[in-house]
Amino acid sequence: MSTIKSSDEHLTLNADGSSKDIKFQANGVEKGSLSSTGVMTATSFAGSGASLTGIADATKLPLAGGTITGLLKVYPSNGQMRIADSNGDNKYAELEASNGRLFLHSDKSNAEADSDMRFYIDNTERMRIDSSGYVLANKMATSYANCQGPSSTTDLTSTATAMQVVENPDSLYNSSNGKFTCPVDGLYYMSYMAINHTDYDNTIQAIPKKNGSEISGVGRMYENQTHNHGGSHSGGFVRCSEGDYLQWFFSGSIYGGNHSAMNFALIHGET
Repeated sequence: MSTIKSSDEHLTLNADGSSKDIKFQANGVEKGSLSSTGVMTATSFAGSGASLTGIADATKLPLAGGTITGLLKVYPSNGQMRIADSNGDNKYAELEASNGRLFLHSDKSNAEADSDMRFYIDNTERMRIDSSGYVLANKMATSYANCQGPSSTTDLTSTATAMQVVENPDSLYNSSNGKFTCPVDGLYYMSYMAINHTDYDNTIQAIPKKNGSEISGVGRMYENQTHNHGGSHSGGFVRCSEGDYLQWFFSGSIYGGNHSAMNFALIHGET
């Protein structure tokens, strides 16, 4: 048996000479070394290393703090990452990946009644999905404008500005030119309904336009009757880009007030 020991004093191993290392061998084969600059090299290390200090690895983050400067890649064995208030908490959210698909789970363990998923931008809640699947948001990329007939029954000639604004929550409708400006790319709905007054004209007509051109597929509103209070309606869906504008150009004896109406609405936004 080969031993080096000191029973009551420090044990000093010294490799004499410049740039000389201390070598550790087993069965004549080098297994480790301590260089003259203090670098320990070994074929392997055993143990957790929990008590080691002053060791830094640029490829790993510390348990607390630290900064990621590159892409964070998470490769858990089950394809999931769990987030909880504390270790062992049975109320947790989970991030899961499978075949390129991403799954977000809120309260995956179903431990909390009426749980939900919330989305924040600039530290303000912008959207929420409740436990029943309802999507709640202040806007949800939807908006609209509602107008009623002119202030008084009149005979009009191809105008877009006679209708009165009733609701215009996002100021997308401009009453000075009759334009409803589309805030985002998406699918829109526009409609027009009017009742005629034969004291002025037997005919009422409205033409739907997008960016100044008549829209195919929505259809004109048209009515020609000799008796009073004949009505007509037209409406349809239009796909628009952000910044496009919609208008109804109407003419004839449009009955005023609640007897006539004009509407624009964003059904849903598209990316």
